[in-house]
Amino acid sequence: MKGIKSHELEALVKELQWMKGFYIGKLYETGEDEFRIRLTRSGESADLRIVLTKAINRTRYVEEQKTASGFAMALRNVLENAKIMSIEQLNNDRIVAMGLEKGGASYIMIIEMFGKGNLVITDSSMSILLAYKIHKFADRNIAKGELYVPPKPGVAKQKEMEAAQPAKSIEEMLDSTYHEEKMSKESEQDVEHRKKEEEIVKSIEKQERIIDEAEKEVEQARLAGEYLMNNMVLVNSMIEHARKNKHITQEEMTRIFPSVKVKRIDLKDKTITIIA
Repeated sequence: MKGIKSHELEALVKELQWMKGFYIGKLYETGEDEFRIRLTRSGESADLRIVLTKAINRTRYVEEQKTASGFAMALRNVLENAKIMSIEQLNNDRIVAMGLEKGGASYIMIIEMFGKGNLVITDSSMSILLAYKIHKFADRNIAKGELYVPPKPGVAKQKEMEAAQPAKSIEEMLDSTYHEEKMSKESEQDVEHRKKEEEIVKSIEKQERIIDEAEKEVEQARLAGEYLMNNMVLVNSMIEHARKNKHITQEEMTRIFPSVKVKRIDLKDKTITIIA
């Protein structure tokens, strides 16, 4: 999903005016550069998703968050229960400024949608209270205690223009596009996980076959040992007879020892194979 353009952000800010009058509830960091804010108002609620450089929109796709990151907790300490008073595009660049009020104090949530993106909280005098990313530039610093200074005009502004947007709203477009992209990535991860699972299953099955074959060999060796122990006199007699008659055949050995099933006699290797 490509980064949002300056003219797209201008249209989006107009659509986001619905947030005025809502109160900020819980704030979540749902991923790298991704946030979700629960908004409430008498009889209403909504979820706002922020994806730095890409999207700011009301979303229908809400993922349960069991824990909150350190930055999300810091945001909650400052902004929870704050009322949204205004939403503006700053300096006609890819920067959204959200005016907030809480307990008689004023705050500004600044969402930078250019470069690598950033989320900054300042007081009414633009002194930075919180910053998702700490930066030091030639003409401005983004860090706690510094005065927030936007980039010089034109630095963040997108120069190229694109074709007109489809009929549906910018918010709906962002919500659907980003969700589909995220689902696609998750599907690719699922395929990789399935491949790894299949490899593990095949490896286990191979090991089980090896173990089964080894157990069969052990059982055969055990049975052969028992046979030799139980028929030691007979086996010794066969060996002694073969030593005296070096050219004895399988037929002759079977005739002399009818109670034994002689499978093979190998005169070269000097071995007699019998069936127990």
